[in-house]
Amino acid sequence: MISILIKLALTQITEAAGRDPALSEPRTDMYVCICHAVTDREIRAAVARGATRLEDLTMTLGVGAGCGCCRATAVALIEARLLQIEEPETSSIAA
Repeated sequence: MISILIKLALTQITEAAGRDPALSEPRTDMYVCICHAVTDREIRAAVARGATRLEDLTMTLGVGAGCGCCRATAVALIEARLLQIEEPETSSIAA
């Protein structure tokens, strides 16, 4: 019951911040930035929209602007997502 209430509260926080809590990827949310309630899915979506640096995430989502504990994880997610985006382009060129 408590976890449902926490999830509901976090959804309300993201909605209040103007972010869509129901982005198109599977529901495997992990909160990366606790200070600003930003999930890994929101970071992947921001990269898909053009974010390529931590500074981009800081400007759009607030990631890394609080305590800073999320910075390394956020950078790793950016790099992983950029690789995923580049792979289909590379394989279609080789075909």
